[in-house]
Amino acid sequence: MIRRSATDAFSLLEVIVSTAILVTSSMILLRLIAVGSKHQDRSERRAWAQIVCHDLVDQWVIDPVSIDSVDRSPVPGHPGWDYEAEVAATDYPGVRRVRIRVFANASVQDDAIAAASQSTESELDARPTFELVRWMRVPDRPGASG
Repeated sequence: MIRRSATDAFSLLEVIVSTAILVTSSMILLRLIAVGSKHQDRSERRAWAQIVCHDLVDQWVIDPVSIDSVDRSPVPGHPGWDYEAEVAATDYPGVRRVRIRVFANASVQDDAIAAASQSTESELDARPTFELVRWMRVPDRPGASG
């Protein structure tokens, strides 16, 4: 018959300590996954906002006469996104400073991000997702005084 000594097995204390280490490590890794997912959603939303903003600028480059200040309104062709534009004169004739701010609607906002940041929907709605300032050459409108 083979006899085992007392040192061949794990003690109860060793099992408890290793289980505690395993549980703690698992909790930390799960938290990191949640944080990574939140940052992925945020960066994805910013990337889309940048695409929407550049799309608006491209439309205005094609048709510079249509450049005008706009209060917050939906972006045509991009459901779930709003924009506002501020057009200001510069010291250079025929050049305007165009500031475009793009906002994600509540439909685009992630409820988990709203809960995590402890911001209300209206606070999240008020912050632009992306903002772009560009100087554009704008032809003078017939009959406009400037």
